Amino acid sequence: MWIVIVGAIAFIIWLISAIIKNYSSENQVLTAKCKNLEKLNELNEKNITELKKDFEKLSTEKQQTVKLQNELQKEKIEIENKRKELLDKYYEKKNTLASRLKDYEKNFLVEKSQSQKWLAGMITDFLILPIDHEIEKLNDSNSQKKWDRAIKITDLKRDIKQLIERNKMLEYELKYLYTLYPELEDTEIELNDDTSEVSPLEETGWLTKEEWENLSSLERNELAYDRYKNRHKTKWQIGRDFEMFVGYKYESEKKYKIEYHGIKHGLEDLGIELIGKKQNETLIIQCKYWSTKKEIHENHICQLYGTSIKYQLEHPNEKVIPVFVCHNELSEVAKTFAKKLGIEVHENIELSEYPAIKCNPDSMIYHLPFDLSYDNTENCVKVMTVAEAEKLGYRRSYKWHGNSL
Repeated sequence: MWIVIVGAIAFIIWLISAIIKNYSSENQVLTAKCKNLEKLNELNEKNITELKKDFEKLSTEKQQTVKLQNELQKEKIEIENKRKELLDKYYEKKNTLASRLKDYEKNFLVEKSQSQKWLAGMITDFLILPIDHEIEKLNDSNSQKKWDRAIKITDLKRDIKQLIERNKMLEYELKYLYTLYPELEDTEIELNDDTSEVSPLEETGWLTKEEWENLSSLERNELAYDRYKNRHKTKWQIGRDFEMFVGYKYESEKKYKIEYHGIKHGLEDLGIELIGKKQNETLIIQCKYWSTKKEIHENHICQLYGTSIKYQLEHPNEKVIPVFVCHNELSEVAKTFAKKLGIEVHENIELSEYPAIKCNPDSMIYHLPFDLSYDNTENCVKVMTVAEAEKLGYRRSYKWHGNSL
């Protein structure tokens, strides 16, 4: 009996010990988990604190950014107002200066014309001095015929004096215009107002009547073109040929699209003979075909530079390059100017043969350099010979200039 009781007590003690041991193990696990939770809680609180700091920092930066944006907007408005104000002042000063310049030019020209008139009168008096001596000799004579002759010579002297004085005035004015507008030196004024159109039957400047009657259309046109190429040309005609030649070189060799600005606009070309375009690049080209005995001076370089600046202001998105092409050479001063101003210079360029016959694909008509519509024909095919043009299916225009351009 006692043995059973003792065994039961021992079992109960073992059971209680096992329960206590198991509870102790679970308690340790729970304690460890609690510690981990405490650590995680501490980390979370730390992260929350850092996040709050970051948020506060970002909020501060955002406020500063908004403040800066507002300040920049205010500065932008102020700058725009100042720009408008400066622009208004610029145009006001520009108009004032332009007005003053006009007054100055007017006064200068008046003073210059007065001084030139005085100088022309003095030179005229000197030139007609021998006539005065002859008149005095005739006046000293007792012959009525000689007196009458003296009266006639006096009248002639007055007319001659007026003509000489006027001629001198025009000479001075022309020289002065050359200093103001250098491109006028390339212009040869011809006193020929015959600009009427002529028909092929009336063309006598290039062919004789016998040649016209006996030659075929192709032979007539070839002969007329050959005679045009070989004849003596005016300065204007040579200048135009040189512009066409330089334009052809840039088109064929450098693949620029060329606008023949000088031929199209004449004296209003502002010193721009050619405008070449390729992608975003624009060439402002001035051409001079002068005698090799003459030098090109810096005034032409300055004119080209000013013109290129004007073009750049009007076309701000284009890369503008001024180019000077000439048959002769620049003076040393002109070369220095060109180098400092960034002007590309090509000297000693010879005028050689180039395809000068223009073929209009729209009308299927070809134009020779002396034809009426030659200068106005654009976007055309250019060929070397009349035979080549006619082989391509083009025909000659029915009306063209005679011996003049």
